[in-house]
Amino acid sequence: MYDLEDKLAKKYKGVLPGFSPEFLDCIHELNAVRRAQRELQPFTRNFQPLGKKQEEERLYYILDASAILHLYVIDEDLTPKLDHFVEQKGLGRAFLFVPNFCVAETFNTFAKFYYRWKSLTPEQYSRCTEAFKHDIHNGHLLYHYELNRYHVLNVDYIIPFEHLFEPKRPKGVKKGEEWTLSTFDILIIALGMELARITGGRTYIVTCDRRLHKITQVLLGLSTQQRAQQGIPGFAQFPHSVFLREKKLVELPYVEGQKVDV
Repeated sequence: MYDLEDKLAKKYKGVLPGFSPEFLDCIHELNAVRRAQRELQPFTRNFQPLGKKQEEERLYYILDASAILHLYVIDEDLTPKLDHFVEQKGLGRAFLFVPNFCVAETFNTFAKFYYRWKSLTPEQYSRCTEAFKHDIHNGHLLYHYELNRYHVLNVDYIIPFEHLFEPKRPKGVKKGEEWTLSTFDILIIALGMELARITGGRTYIVTCDRRLHKITQVLLGLSTQQRAQQGIPGFAQFPHSVFLREKKLVELPYVEGQKVDV
C-alpha cells in the first residue's frame, strides 16, 4: 500500500500547499491508520490527466458504510479508488457525505473486525475509530448527512422497484436466495434523490453493495411511462451510483485538474 501523503505530494507538486490544513490533517491521520496495519511504500506509479471529459462542476458523493470502511481498513483494490474521491475533496471539487446512520454502522463494522473476526489489533481498532471520529467532526473530510422528512417521503418512489427487481439472487453460489435491500439501504438512495434534486444531478452513491448499485441503476433507467405508473413526480431525480468492486480507477468520475495514476 502506498504512502498517501507521498502520493499527493508527487501528483500535485506545487499544488499541495493549496490543500487546506484541515484536509492535510485528515490525510496525515489516514496515513497513520494505514501504517498501523502494514508498511506504506513510496508512490511510484505514473500519473496524468485523462483524455475524457472532465467534470467542471463540483461532484457530490454519498458514501455508505461498506465503502467508508476501506478508507481505514486497507483493501488493495478498494482503498485507492476511495482515495480518488478524497483527492477530489482536497482539490475543492467534491463533497463527501456520510448518512448519519452509516456513521453508526461504520463504528459497528470496525467493532466486528476487532471483537468478532480478530482481524484488527487493539491499536489498529483504536486508530480506525479515532481517525473516523476526527474525519466526521465538523465535516473535516466526511460531512455528516442528517435524515429528514423529504428522505423518508422519497422511499415511496423506491420501494416498488426494490420488490419487483430480481427478488432472488440470479447467479453465483447463493443463486435462488432472497436478495433484498435493508431499509437503511433504501434510505441511502432516498438521501441521494434529494441531493440530486438540490445539486442538479451531479450526485453519486459510492458503495460495495451490488444490490444497492443495481436498484439505483434500475431507477435511473425508468421510462416516463414507468414513472407515471408509480406516481413518481417530475421533480424527483435519482442519483448515479459507483459500484467500487467493478470499476477500474480510470473509470471513476474525475474532476478538472485531477491527475489519475495509470
